[in-house]
Amino acid sequence: MVDGPANPAPDGDAVAATAASARALSDTLVTYRDLLGGPELVADLAARADVPEEWLRHRLGTSLEEAAQAIRFLTRHLRPGVQILEVGAGLGLTSAVLASSGFAVTSIEPGGEGFEEYRRLNPALRERLRLAHPHHEVTIQDITPGVLGSFDVVFSNNVLEHVHDVEDTLMRLDALLVPGGVMVHGCPNYTVPYEPHFGIPLVPVRPQWTARLLPSSIRDTGLWRSINFVTAQDVLRVAGRVGRMVELDEGILADAISRLRADAHFAGRHHMIARAAALLGFLDGPLRRLPPAVTTPMVFRWYRPR
Repeated sequence: MVDGPANPAPDGDAVAATAASARALSDTLVTYRDLLGGPELVADLAARADVPEEWLRHRLGTSLEEAAQAIRFLTRHLRPGVQILEVGAGLGLTSAVLASSGFAVTSIEPGGEGFEEYRRLNPALRERLRLAHPHHEVTIQDITPGVLGSFDVVFSNNVLEHVHDVEDTLMRLDALLVPGGVMVHGCPNYTVPYEPHFGIPLVPVRPQWTARLLPSSIRDTGLWRSINFVTAQDVLRVAGRVGRMVELDEGILADAISRLRADAHFAGRHHMIARAAALLGFLDGPLRRLPPAVTTPMVFRWYRPR
């Protein structure tokens, strides 16, 4: 069996610790949002990393949204003393919020085609904000306990769809988990024929064929070439092969639809479905009852046995 919760119900102390963590993280997010909204800081970072200010302002806004999203699905696993690894840190804001809230976090950035700016922006942001938590630029082959150590919690957000080999990456990350550890990953589920980075429909069942229909402005980008079209069934298949338990979060699609109606920045990145979202509010209940394996995006929790 590979789906279903692997952890026992938390006790009172654990619930209290989770609530305290949520408050601390929320306060830190607000601090970072205020700090990164300053025009002088944006101008300084853009100059340090040699990127356009307007592009950076948009990227910072998106990264803050993603940090808030990642922290929401991580909070239940956060306890004092846990060792955390963020995979594909990008600008590094999620790890920065965790570290500033008192958690022991290490971040890594494998980089890759379509994400070249992060190799300049991440160190510039770390220097400007005086971030001291460990951060490593690594290849997928470097993801081993000998290089990185072991962790209680390993997570990524909007990263797994860009790795060259999903199974190899999951196996490498699983090897970093301590007994009883958990991986939490949020990414698209390409069972649904929709590509969220470009906001376009895909050829059902054979999403790779979509490239034949696309303009070169999409087809020839590093970002498009990086997409592996991972599905929930791919993850469950790998987990089943190695005897790991996986839990797919329910209601993620409904949450995304609600966010499209409430968050103008997010809606602007998904304008095609944002128009429909206004009409889907009455479907919140039915959307939440859909099997998570056939909705997108997905959040899955991968547990290593004790």
